[in-house]
Amino acid sequence: MGTGFEFKCKNCNYKLSVNLGIGFRYPYLCNSILDEMKSGKMGKDFQEKANNIKNPAVYVPRDLYLCENCGDLRPELTIALCSPINDPKESDAPFSSVYECLEFDTYVMSYMLGTEYKKELVNEYHCKKCKTKMKKLTSYKKLKCPQCQNLLSYSKYFWD
Repeated sequence: MGTGFEFKCKNCNYKLSVNLGIGFRYPYLCNSILDEMKSGKMGKDFQEKANNIKNPAVYVPRDLYLCENCGDLRPELTIALCSPINDPKESDAPFSSVYECLEFDTYVMSYMLGTEYKKELVNEYHCKKCKTKMKKLTSYKKLKCPQCQNLLSYSKYFWD
């Protein structure tokens, strides 16, 4: 489930459609990404942390990133390695929401951040055009067209 956006420039006809959030295969994706972290495929920092955290999990939504240097926009997975705030397997509560009835215990949902899990390490993206570090966007109201710098209009929809 997530939110989709259709961005359009009325000046130069630039268009970008993105589906942000998570899909129904999210638990499988997170499980695979955690395996890649532990094996070193995502770099040494992720490997060391993932192998040293007791009961690591990942938070992997699709977000929209902006290059503040050249204006490029692109959707990417925000990959965050997380650790439990309190180990749910050792707590006094009979179940934590992540362990209660789920097949996988390797993923975190947004509502769990700050209460059940904390982010330990988050990936970064660099612009493919100019190599500048990209910024994850949280608002889309004043986005400018990467081609002509006019304000983009957008429509919003929900997807599952």
